[in-house]
Amino acid sequence: MIFYLGNVQSPPGFRRYTGVRPSAHLSLEQRFGKVVGLSANFMYGRCAGEKKSTSEFLNFESQLITADLRITINFDYILFKSAMIAPYIELGAGYLHFNTLSDLKDANQKQYFLWDDGVIRDQNQTGTLQGIPEVLNRDFTYETDITPPNRNTVVFPASAGFKFKMHNYWDINLGFTYNYMLGSFMGQNSAPGNDSFGNLNMGIIYHFAQKDQGYEELRKIREEFKNAK
Repeated sequence: MIFYLGNVQSPPGFRRYTGVRPSAHLSLEQRFGKVVGLSANFMYGRCAGEKKSTSEFLNFESQLITADLRITINFDYILFKSAMIAPYIELGAGYLHFNTLSDLKDANQKQYFLWDDGVIRDQNQTGTLQGIPEVLNRDFTYETDITPPNRNTVVFPASAGFKFKMHNYWDINLGFTYNYMLGSFMGQNSAPGNDSFGNLNMGIIYHFAQKDQGYEELRKIREEFKNAK
């Protein structure tokens, strides 16, 4: 799952909306020795944020595609040689492509206007009112493209997690990644500064090298058995 950690967030009294979104993650790691590894990571998902107060109303949902390389430090051979839990940390850099949409209109295509009382209506509070303003309910359909001109940027991921050893070839992974990007998801009316997001993931790890090593050990045992005869 992905959740937004940037500047487009409501004050505590207005945080009624959660921006958690699902994602899919694939990682391939090659170890160099027992501790250090190099991993290539790919992720597809969505990130959403909202900022609502008595004076400001911003919201977005962005489609993300990331690809990065990370240096991995594995602690299973350092601290927990025979334990079933293996901690790790990662640090890297990569590429981020995103497309951002905003929910600016309701299901009847009426534009949202936030008033000082925190209620969304169909007319601007500071303009000339036409009849009685209608209270609008958000439909959470992101229909307006607000992607900035540069929708490709650099992202710096930092990860930590645990690998739970379930089998010789299979592990279960639980990890968290903080992603700091150079740029903002929103191209207009966004808060200044660079954005960031986190993703919490749980998945299955398969050890290809472990299986190859097992075949190699079996071959050596068979050769020794033949020589013993």
